[in-house]
Amino acid sequence: MNNGRILVGLDRSSTSRHALQWAVTEADRLEEAVEPIYVEGETDVDALLSLSRDAALLVLGRLPEADVLDSSTMSRCLRLASCPVAVVPDVPVPEQTGVAGGGPQGWLDSLGDRPVREVMSTEVVGVDSATDVDTAWRTMLGAGFAHLPVMEQGRCVGVVHEADLLWRMYDWSRRDRAVLVADVARMPAPTVTVDLTVREAAETLRQSTGDAVVVIDGEQVVGMLTAHDLHAALLRQPVPSEGPVVVGVDGSAGSQYALTWGLRYAGQTNRRVLATSVSLLAPRPAYRTLPAPREEVASAGGAHKEVLDTALGQAEPSETPVRSMVVYGRPGPTLCALAAHAAGLVIGSHGAGASPESLLGSASAYCVRNARCPVIVIPPSLTSGLSTKHVARSTVGNG
Repeated sequence: MNNGRILVGLDRSSTSRHALQWAVTEADRLEEAVEPIYVEGETDVDALLSLSRDAALLVLGRLPEADVLDSSTMSRCLRLASCPVAVVPDVPVPEQTGVAGGGPQGWLDSLGDRPVREVMSTEVVGVDSATDVDTAWRTMLGAGFAHLPVMEQGRCVGVVHEADLLWRMYDWSRRDRAVLVADVARMPAPTVTVDLTVREAAETLRQSTGDAVVVIDGEQVVGMLTAHDLHAALLRQPVPSEGPVVVGVDGSAGSQYALTWGLRYAGQTNRRVLATSVSLLAPRPAYRTLPAPREEVASAGGAHKEVLDTALGQAEPSETPVRSMVVYGRPGPTLCALAAHAAGLVIGSHGAGASPESLLGSASAYCVRNARCPVIVIPPSLTSGLSTKHVARSTVGNG
C-alpha cells in the first residue's frame, strides 16, 4: 500500500459518517492522515479525483436505499481514481471491546458468557403426549416451529422434532391405530435452566440427540434454545474487527494488483490474507442445458488452484500470513459470504466498458452492492500497463 493520506468523500448522510469512521480507524493502523472532502457536485468530484493522485486510498460510503453503482460520484471514482477505492457499507464500524484478542475465539467467548435467557426463543407451543401426530404436525406448521415440548401433567417430559414427524410419516399410514406424540417424542427432554450460560447450554445441546433443548425456570417451561437460536445470536454479534483481508483472484492484471495491494495492506495493519478463486459448481458452455459432469467440475477447480498458485508466486515476497483456497458457487454471492466477517474484500476491475457493470464485471459489481464489509476496488488506471497471463473462467471480475 503506497504512502499517502486517506481521502474520504463526504455528504450529509449516515453512510458517509460510517465511511469516515472506518477511514479514521484504518488511518490509525496505517499511521496515515485522513482528509475529508465534501462532495456536493461534479466540480467536487473532479477535485476528489485530482487529489487521489497522491492518496493511498479513497473512501466512499455505500448508499443503502439505491443502487450504489448508479451514483455519479461512485461510478466516476471507480473508473477514474488514481488510487484504490474503498466502498464502505452503511453499518457502524464494530467496536473492539468485548472481542477477546480481536479474533473469532473472542467473538465466540463473548456469546458463550451470555445467559440463556438473552438468546432463547420465548415463544413456545407444547403438546400433550397423548396428542395424535397429525394434530401435532398441524400445530407445528401453524406455529412455524420445528420443535414442540411434550407435556404430561404440567411437566415437560420430552421434545418432538420436525424430523421425527417427517421420517415416520410413512409408518402412520400403515398402522391400525392412531400414532401418538408419545410414540415419536424424544424422552426425557433435554433441559437447561434459564440462568445457565450459553456455553453451558451449548454443551447440553451437543450431548443431546437433537438440535433443541427446553429452557426451564423451576419446573416451568419458559423457552426453547435451538441450534438456530445460537446461529442467529452469532449473526447478531459485533463483526470481529480482526478478520482476514479477502482477495478475489482470477489471474487478471487487476486481481494480481489486488493481491499485491492486499498483502501490503494486511501486513501494515497486522492482519492475515485469504486469497480465493471461485469456480462455478456446474461450469458449462452456454449451449449446454444439462449439468456438467463431475470431471468438468474437478477440472475447473484444478484450473482455479493453478491460478491461485501462479498469482501467489508472482506476488512480492511478504511475511504476511496467507491462506489460499478454491471455493465453489456463484462468484459474487460466494465472495460476499467468505468476506462477511472480513476486514475487507479486495477485488480488481476489468478496465473496459462504459457501464459500471462492464467496468467491474458482474461478480465484482455484486460485491460492491452487497458485501457486509468494506470492498476495496483496484481502478483500471492502476493496471492499464500490466499484462494478463492467466485467467480462470467463472471467477471474480468475470461477468
